[in-house]
Amino acid sequence: MTYRSWFRTWLTNPRLGIHLVLLTLLLGAPSLWLGWQLDDYVHRASLVGVDQFPDASRAWWNLFGFLDGDPVVNQALIERGALPWWSSPTLRLAFFRPVAGLTHWLDYQLWPNTPALMHLQSLFWYAAVVLGMTRLFRSTASVAFAAGIAALVFAIDDSHGMPLVWLANRNSVVALLFTTISLLSHIRWRRDGSHRHAWLSAVALLLALLSAEGAIATCAYVVSYALFIERGAVSKRARSLLPATAVTALWLVAYKILGYGASGSGMYVDPLTNPLRYLGAAVERAPLLLWGQWAWPPSDVHQLVSAPAGRLMWAVTVVFAAGLAYVLYPLLRRNRVARFWAVGMLLSLPPVCATFASHRLLMFVGIGGAGLLGEFLAEWQGKCEGGKRPLLSLSRLAVFGLIVVHMFLAPLGLLGASHAMKNFGVLSDGAVRSLPSDESIAGQDVFIVQIPAAFLAGSGPLVLAMDGRPVPRRLVTLGSSIFPIEIERPTASTLIFRPEGGFLPPSGGPHPGEAKDHPVFHPLYVHTQFDHLFRDVGEPFTVGRRINLSGLTAHVTELTPDHRPAEVRFDFDHPLEDSRYRCVRWSAGVFVPFDLPAVGAKTVVRMKPSKPIR
Repeated sequence: MTYRSWFRTWLTNPRLGIHLVLLTLLLGAPSLWLGWQLDDYVHRASLVGVDQFPDASRAWWNLFGFLDGDPVVNQALIERGALPWWSSPTLRLAFFRPVAGLTHWLDYQLWPNTPALMHLQSLFWYAAVVLGMTRLFRSTASVAFAAGIAALVFAIDDSHGMPLVWLANRNSVVALLFTTISLLSHIRWRRDGSHRHAWLSAVALLLALLSAEGAIATCAYVVSYALFIERGAVSKRARSLLPATAVTALWLVAYKILGYGASGSGMYVDPLTNPLRYLGAAVERAPLLLWGQWAWPPSDVHQLVSAPAGRLMWAVTVVFAAGLAYVLYPLLRRNRVARFWAVGMLLSLPPVCATFASHRLLMFVGIGGAGLLGEFLAEWQGKCEGGKRPLLSLSRLAVFGLIVVHMFLAPLGLLGASHAMKNFGVLSDGAVRSLPSDESIAGQDVFIVQIPAAFLAGSGPLVLAMDGRPVPRRLVTLGSSIFPIEIERPTASTLIFRPEGGFLPPSGGPHPGEAKDHPVFHPLYVHTQFDHLFRDVGEPFTVGRRINLSGLTAHVTELTPDHRPAEVRFDFDHPLEDSRYRCVRWSAGVFVPFDLPAVGAKTVVRMKPSKPIR
């Protein structure tokens, strides 16, 4: 038996789903040693409780309701440093995901101090997804071989890495499982006329939406199925959309009435309240996301390059999308299953364009991507076996590239997801844990004069408290930038900050890396966008704006041309040498003491990149 015939036999084996589960469990196994990272500490504090922060506790059904937009609550969080001083007073970051929250509640009821078992639960959810998706592809594919390719490609897709290994992102995996059940039930209903499966599809869709907002992409595949797979009159096919439409509409109305959603943040664009801005964001992000689904490297690389390189990368992704459409067009013209997957994939893109392009957002887009790729490669193989190998060189190049990306590079990316997540987590947790652990810090205000992004320090006190270490009275970020910050000290109790390019550097175009002396690629570029998590560009600053905190006032004294703070004066109630204060800066991934300039002097703080983590 040749390798090709063995591979074909394996992909059409009735037990393929079980084999793929074992493969993905092996690739995801390193997550068992990953522990808690980033938002995991917030969830842990919410469900277990932290004595020093009683307000951190949150019910499981509201586990992802981080900020409800209450100005009083936000001000209290700014006071203690959990939010940076530039945060919008009405910042809202609240997501209704009670089903996902319930899975975390079970973790902390059964094994609260054993993160390995929490990760094992995530692996089991993903195993169920792989089994369900294998069945879904087999129920829709034109040939069994196409279904096998699609199931394999989907199971080992590296875009699933972060949702699989990061506990706080488990919601996407849970939602994906219920989406799979909903689609399988919908297909069964439409084929057999079983109303029981119609109800099951609707309930599964509701559970998916109550797990993660991205599950709204389920409707994309329901619509595409009615367009290209289902037969009959238009009115009959339109009626098939009613259950999914009703469930989604009711969920959306309840979501808004209950006050959930994101507003006041520059990282999210609401298409309902700001359609023009959303349209511009979609034009920028959709080609990047399509590139991430079909090609390599992941779309996240766009966040690591300078502005000129970012514009060039966007242009490359547009050309790639056009080339991909050209290669796939003959298949799409004659294969209705391929059209079903292609349109479902494209209709899944708009929801994820509401935030910056990231590889981890492609789980629902990847359903259609894997199905379409399976149809394409199966047809190619059939032509090869029939002696009708296409002569078009672009098609041959596409086949080779797609096989390399999706069958060789993708599993390596999935295997390395835990390592990548640990590296990112250590940037935050490692820095906070480098703070002094002497008891005196519990009575001090610790001021961070420079850090790549305030996001990295926001949950720091929670981490220290759960470690059983002394917690600063408050941990406040003053300067956040990856570029040099000039700090002047006109009086003993005053500091003036002038970051190169200003505070909140734009994350669009132009963005960091615009200057000629900035490198084309730098891993710290990605952090600049996180400062916009706390404030929307639609809330410009004004000269003279004062942010009053207990014992500290931030005074905006100069603006950039686009109305961002260019210079900010911080006035303290006491001289900075007072024992109640401690100043630190970020250096090579840890906090080190900041040497205050003499009164009347200036200093420039430059970013020192973090050391590689092994």
